[in-house]
Amino acid sequence: MRNRAIQRSIRGVKLPSLVLCVGLFGVWLPAVGQAQVTSGSDGSDGALNPTTNLVINMAVRPSGIYQYTSVNVPSGVTVTFLANANNTPVVWLVQSNCTISGYVDVSGQTAYGGSGSAGGPGGFQA
Repeated sequence: MRNRAIQRSIRGVKLPSLVLCVGLFGVWLPAVGQAQVTSGSDGSDGALNPTTNLVINMAVRPSGIYQYTSVNVPSGVTVTFLANANNTPVVWLVQSNCTISGYVDVSGQTAYGGSGSAGGPGGFQA
């Protein structure tokens, strides 16, 4: 005698198919939440872990590319930038964890008199 409970369907989908789909989704979901990304960082700039507000002068980095092992900007800490001569954008390549609970500010200067403004790194320059 066959077990009729296995043959029941929910809105046209047989119960075994539904259980299999839910099971696969349960296995897939944790894997998605833990995806890894390879940034290409060589880690040459070490770890960025400021404990107070920090201004990074990009004049010493014409490319604008920073290669960190990890980044942790804690709550209450702001990282800002002084643009370099070429006004290149800021690029952070990070090998492992990148946690930003504070602020990373790449904004430019406020425009006065309608004549334009100086953008942040990589932004518009009047």
